[in-house]
Amino acid sequence: MNLADLNPGQSGIIHSLDDSDPFLSRLAELGFVPGELVSVLRKAPLGDPLEVKVMNSSMCIRTEQAKRIRMQQSREN
Repeated sequence: MNLADLNPGQSGIIHSLDDSDPFLSRLAELGFVPGELVSVLRKAPLGDPLEVKVMNSSMCIRTEQAKRIRMQQSREN
């Protein structure tokens, strides 16, 4: 499962990031690290971008990058 697979209201724990994308390195600096809980707050009508919450911050990321963040489902779902 990847971050783009989650629907608004769902959460997951980051398992790993595709390190071939330089943008994902920047996201890691912002808190997207393995073991961190991420919640999907909402998706744009056409699915891009996604608004997510990680480490008490919300931000928008493109679906293409979200597909490269592998997740495991949290126990809260």
